[in-house]
Amino acid sequence: MYLIDKKYQLLESNDFIEDNKLCKAKDIRNDRDVLIKLIEKSDSICDEFLINLIDEVTVLSDLNSPYILKTLDVGVDKLEGSLYFYIVCEDSKGIELNKLLDSKILQLDYVIKIVIQVLKALESAHSIQAYHGSLKPSSIIVDKDYNVKVCDFGITRANKGVHTRSSDSLDYMCPHQLCVDYTDKDSDFFSLGEIFYEAHFGEKVFGCVSSEKELLKNIDKGINWNDSRYKNENKDLIYVMSKLLDRDKSYSNSQEVIIDLSSIMYEKASEEDELRDEFYDVIKEKEKREKNKIFKNIILAVLIILMVVTIVIVYF
Repeated sequence: MYLIDKKYQLLESNDFIEDNKLCKAKDIRNDRDVLIKLIEKSDSICDEFLINLIDEVTVLSDLNSPYILKTLDVGVDKLEGSLYFYIVCEDSKGIELNKLLDSKILQLDYVIKIVIQVLKALESAHSIQAYHGSLKPSSIIVDKDYNVKVCDFGITRANKGVHTRSSDSLDYMCPHQLCVDYTDKDSDFFSLGEIFYEAHFGEKVFGCVSSEKELLKNIDKGINWNDSRYKNENKDLIYVMSKLLDRDKSYSNSQEVIIDLSSIMYEKASEEDELRDEFYDVIKEKEKREKNKIFKNIILAVLIILMVVTIVIVYF
């Protein structure tokens, strides 16, 4: 068990420190469960990272967004001979989206619900020009009711807008982060598009890559949305994904994406209503036929009784 800065005890029994992984911990001063992330100091992290991170956390806390995981503390500690920055967050009692995707296939309704909540988190941050910059499935915490809280806000901004190149986030970088180390609103939309695609199709849109060069090469190839695999997909759904992943013509703001996704959900609900109506019509028709059949049987029984009575009267 590791004790971080003499304040936070890691509850996971690993024998080594896992860089950039959200772990369960105990705040031994306040006797409460928390989540903690350790980021190892490397050449890709600027010297002012901790000071900048404190500023970012302070600004983001003022937003008080229900979709952003609340940061409780940040600091630095030396562990196993290396310097680690730590970020302590509230325990939202959920799991990271990547773990959820590993364990089950999500219905489209739940995928869209998750994406819309991430967009609301981004909308709050973008309103103060605070871009996430390192959005990935492990940055999205989902509870049992599919309510979402997004973590890792402020990390890229604290690093002067340069992506920290953590091991589990390479697949979700956008082209201009790869080419010119520039992070903005479009970076977040592009990363969200990659996550959206993976959550729906069950695979990474640009494949599993081992280098930035390989990822950029796959992005440059583009996506053939006319491929047969997308033929039976909802056209509006493909439109949203393709626009999020468009390098030149992405969305202007989160509300535009939310409106398009809400339209898909409305259409889906309408289709389900139509199916329900058709089902009820079939049931009603069946009940009507059964009632008619019963009525006919009653009439037939009455006629038979009358015939029997008539025969009895005539012959006796």
